[in-house]
Amino acid sequence: MQFVNTQSPHLCAKFLQYVRDLTDEIILPRRCPVCGTVMHAHEQVVCGCCLALVPYTRFESPLDNTMIRTLWPQAPIERATSLFYYRPLSDGRKMIIDIKYRHCAQLAEQLGEMAARMLHSDWDDAGVDGIVAVPIHWRKKMKRGYNQAERIARGIGRTYGLPVVEGMLRRSRPGTSQTRLHEAERKANAADTYRAIVPPAWKGRHLMIVDDVCTTGATLTACARALLEADATLRISCFTMAFSGDSLSYRKQKL
Repeated sequence: MQFVNTQSPHLCAKFLQYVRDLTDEIILPRRCPVCGTVMHAHEQVVCGCCLALVPYTRFESPLDNTMIRTLWPQAPIERATSLFYYRPLSDGRKMIIDIKYRHCAQLAEQLGEMAARMLHSDWDDAGVDGIVAVPIHWRKKMKRGYNQAERIARGIGRTYGLPVVEGMLRRSRPGTSQTRLHEAERKANAADTYRAIVPPAWKGRHLMIVDDVCTTGATLTACARALLEADATLRISCFTMAFSGDSLSYRKQKL
């Protein structure tokens, strides 16, 4: 008679987990990109303390909220939402700066995954077919090494099981950074900046445009109009990591 040690796989898994925990916390500790403290094994993107301090939008619905009401007058957007507010000195703002200017491409993908997990119930019935990242000019991409919106889109797509469609939307000219522009300047800067080519297989589909921050909605709606000019039967929704507009819910949080 042969005796099988049924506990061996369980003990092996526990040992491997112990090695991973030892590596994460002692040998090669992972540090929070916001505050710099060593993260525990169960903390994935940022530490629990910083995660709790992020000013989440907590929009009740992607169908009717402050962000989509900002976009509606500019383009026929079906759904829109953001994970957190972009506020001065906030942890959310620091993460955006890290992924945009401090070469934290992996953080961008991790934030995309986190956002998809936290907002999955809002989008389960949306019927999105694919994700399109807001493009940046090739010169800026060469200088930065990556497109932060594309990395966020990858994280969302990996979590939802959706393809990130490349090449459908392109930036035709460099343009000026939107960061320090006022609303009218942002809209003028984004106008006629994007061009779209919709392959036959994607005509009439539901696409989610992904970017890092929505301020006036000029970039998102310029991308949406370019896609709709290429195929008027498309359905367009939008997602950004952060929203810099104001809302009653955020003003209540500050009181």
